[in-house]
Parts: sequence; C-alpha cells; structure tokens
Amino acid sequence: MKSFIISGVGPGMGCSIAREFHSHNISIGLISRTDFGIKLSKEINCIHRKVDLKDFESTQKAIDELTGELGGLGGIVHCAGGFFSTRGIMETDPEQFREALENNSVTYFNVAKSSVKHLMKDGGSITAISAARNVYYGSNPGYSAGKGSIVYMTRTMARDLARFNIRVNAVAPGFIRKDDCGTPPGNVKLLGSERYPSSAIGRIVFEIATNSIITGQNIEADGGVSSQVPSNQTL
Repeated sequence: MKSFIISGVGPGMGCSIAREFHSHNISIGLISRTDFGIKLSKEINCIHRKVDLKDFESTQKAIDELTGELGGLGGIVHCAGGFFSTRGIMETDPEQFREALENNSVTYFNVAKSSVKHLMKDGGSITAISAARNVYYGSNPGYSAGKGSIVYMTRTMARDLARFNIRVNAVAPGFIRKDDCGTPPGNVKLLGSERYPSSAIGRIVFEIATNSIITGQNIEADGGVSSQVPSNQTL
C-alpha cells in the first residue's frame, strides 16, 4: 500500500491515526504545528515537517517534500481543527470566529489542494475529520461553521475528483479523549457519557482512507448519541 501523510497531528486523534497507520506497516509522513509531531515521529520512526497549515505556500512545500521522501502518495488524512467551546454568538467575538474557520476550513483546503497533484498520478484518498452532530450543535458559531464546511467541501471534492480516481471522505467523531494517543479502547459503551478513546477513531479513519469504493461520505462515529431524540421532545 502506498504512503500516507497525516496533517494536523496532536496528542489525541492525530496521534492515534498515525499509530494506526504505522501498525499496518504503511510508510507515513507527519505534519504538525507544534513540537509534538517531532516527538511522535521519533517514536514511530517516520518523517515529519513542522508547518502552520493556515499558510498555503508552507503547506504545499511540506507536502511536496514529504511526498518526494516517501516515494509517492497514496492518501492524506487531515486532522487539524479545534476551537470548540459552548459560547453562543453573543459571547463569540469576530476574531474567534475567523480563527475557528481558518483552523478548520482553510487548513483543509490548503492540504487538499496541495495533495491533489500527487494523488492524480495513480489515484488515492483524502480523509478529513469533521464532527458529529451532537458536538457542533452544542458549540459556537465558528466551530460549527468550520466543521460544517468540511462536510460540504468533502462532498464537492468527491464529485470533482472521482474522474481522477481520488476518493474524498470525512469521519465525524463524537466527544473523544484528546491526549490518549492510541491507547487501546477496551470496552466502549454505546450512548456513554464519557469521552470515547481516540484510537477507535483511528481505526475508522484507516478503514475509510483505504477502502476503494467509499467516497463523498461523512461517517458519524459518536456511539449513537446523535441518533437519539432530545429528552425534552417526543416522537
């Protein structure tokens, strides 16, 4: 299987995704904004670039370099995001809104656009992290707009890039642990009140990113929470 790049790597989901791909003996390159990516790359023996993904030229340069060192690109997984909070519009200032959009939407655009030229050669996949409904419904306007845009960007790009045999999907996690870095999930209860282990998301991302017939999908993985009728409503 061809190499993958995982962008926006942090100590929770990004780390778990990287460990999942590494466990399948797939060559990977990591991109992170902080030094955590350097630490992880040394632990799992892979290459790394430290980049602010909000900057297109830096993102493009990093993906070009990593693809060259990996000897080609089979797919990219984009994990950058953040800026979740329960503030409503009255408590969200314009700068917070803009930063949430940039960290979610702009980084996804930069990574996808930079990787397409490499994926066009033999086909491949782009996989992003969105958010389950129960997460963004209870968040702020910036986070909701950023994660919502990932879903619709995914569907638009899937339609556009299918002719090049490039699949584009998103995985929408519920509330997950942010710093467990691939800890085995153990027994996970559906509709549980605790955060789910990020390693469970890593497994789903791997399956979606490597499945040759799935494209244009936003796969919710929230333990069934989003499927429930709110307690103050009846059927």
